[in-house]
Amino acid sequence: MTDPEIVKETFKGYLPISNELAAELAKISVIRYFGRNEKIYTGGSVAASVGIVRTGLVRSFILSGDKEMTIWFGEDGDFITSFHSFFTGEEGFETIECIEDTSVLMIPVEDIKELISQNKEMLFLYSIILEKSYMYWEQRYVINQIYESEQRYAHFYNRSKSMVLKIPLKILSSYLNIRQETLSRIRKRWLK
Repeated sequence: MTDPEIVKETFKGYLPISNELAAELAKISVIRYFGRNEKIYTGGSVAASVGIVRTGLVRSFILSGDKEMTIWFGEDGDFITSFHSFFTGEEGFETIECIEDTSVLMIPVEDIKELISQNKEMLFLYSIILEKSYMYWEQRYVINQIYESEQRYAHFYNRSKSMVLKIPLKILSSYLNIRQETLSRIRKRWLK
């Protein structure tokens, strides 16, 4: 069980939640600590939990042959899970790995789904989380389709300054779909 005040603090990036919902979420959640490079979720398995990053930085990636393709990053306040697995109950594609030491408020999938089905405030919170996730994916798709390499980096830099220097170049290169050598030159210009 987690302290309800910690739960309220964790969800504040989405919307303020009532003491009652915080207490319900506190009953079914636990804070877990993960070290750098530790995996929170491994592709090819069914997600047992969802999480909200309390502190730290994670990435989601898939394997294409022997190449890792970074899909998204999660930092303080971000909802993390294998969405495919969460929605379908099937094995997910992605692996979620910590880029730095990370603490995550973890909630079992079955418990959160039950709370969503029984509690209107939780259903509303869930809809906000889904809306933000959809907007992120739409923006990411459009940017990758129409922006040149430097524009993609500029957008990421302006949106995520706190992450730019924490993410290894190889991982950021994969995420932005920019060759590592090109990204290195772009980053040097931006960091002058």
